[in-house]
Amino acid sequence: MGEQQVHAVPRHRPERSARGNRDPVHSAKIPHMVTGRLISIFVKRAHGGRMDGQQHAVLETDSGLVGNADRGGRRQVTLLSQERWEELMTTVGISLDETTTRDDVALLGFTSGTTGEPKATMHFHRDLMIVADGYAKEVLNVTEDDVFVGSPPLAFTFGLGGLAIFPLRFGATATLLENAAPPEMVKIIETYKATICFTSPTAYRAMMAAMDKGADLSSLRLAVSAGETLPAPVFESWTRKTGKTILDGIGSTELLHIFITNRVGDAVAGTTGLPVAG
Repeated sequence: MGEQQVHAVPRHRPERSARGNRDPVHSAKIPHMVTGRLISIFVKRAHGGRMDGQQHAVLETDSGLVGNADRGGRRQVTLLSQERWEELMTTVGISLDETTTRDDVALLGFTSGTTGEPKATMHFHRDLMIVADGYAKEVLNVTEDDVFVGSPPLAFTFGLGGLAIFPLRFGATATLLENAAPPEMVKIIETYKATICFTSPTAYRAMMAAMDKGADLSSLRLAVSAGETLPAPVFESWTRKTGKTILDGIGSTELLHIFITNRVGDAVAGTTGLPVAG
């Protein structure tokens, strides 16, 4: 079913509750929003064979906020209806009718932890517009005729920008894949005539191998590479084989998306480029 955002409260054991809550569903201190890959929904049987009437789900996620793991290593959470969610927000004093401004937090992006403990980085509503009107408009020149495709999940800010923020901002189209392996991306590009691709150098190598076997990727006008250094041989091979630009770029979760990049007509193999405006 893909990655779906659900209203969910972790099923912590009482003795393990972070803030000493006996039951995070009923004491309703601070509920968490958990995103994961939805595996199944089921009704849990209470003691004595009675049904407790609550929906539960099994999610694939590494989040420590989510409750007890099942035998498969996945985590179980309690799903809440919209009515129950609003009731819970009212209980903890959070208004759902407050006006959102450009300076309010829009999302939390989690770092990978390569330099220490992973951290949650706050990004405001204005930041989403900045990366779209900076990188997507200035560098990619996105229009409503573009069709985006890529391998990064939406939980990564590289994928969030390329497959959600940018197409939404400019009225373009995004193709979201359950399986983002290179062969699947090749099929999507051929089927939907994708014009902008977001993925890593490793995937571009595989896509060039597919082209040698007859794959038609001629609809692509831009290839965006990030996640690892773009080797000069890959840059040169892609440019020679497709006649199109491949843009290397560097971004970070802290800055939400790519902030240094090559440009069309000014891309040089083995270099990252210049800062993005804004």
